[in-house]
Amino acid sequence: TGDSYCEPFGVDKAQELFIAGTANSEVVEKALRPLGMKPVLNSEGRALVTLALVQYTKSAVGPYNEFLIMYAAQGQNENLG
Repeated sequence: TGDSYCEPFGVDKAQELFIAGTANSEVVEKALRPLGMKPVLNSEGRALVTLALVQYTKSAVGPYNEFLIMYAAQGQNENLG
């Protein structure tokens, strides 16, 4: 829209729902590869994933909804694993 807002971005009111589970490790690995990352796996070899649904009812840019997919990940260089 071309609008600009000052940092820090403010959220005064929000509701959140987090759902944790696992996903196919090959699919997650493919998604993370361009970032130089690999998934953290559980004892069954599945990737750890969290879904988040957020409803911001009062923020610096007005109300809006957000959907996030978060993978537990680690770097692939020798210092990170």
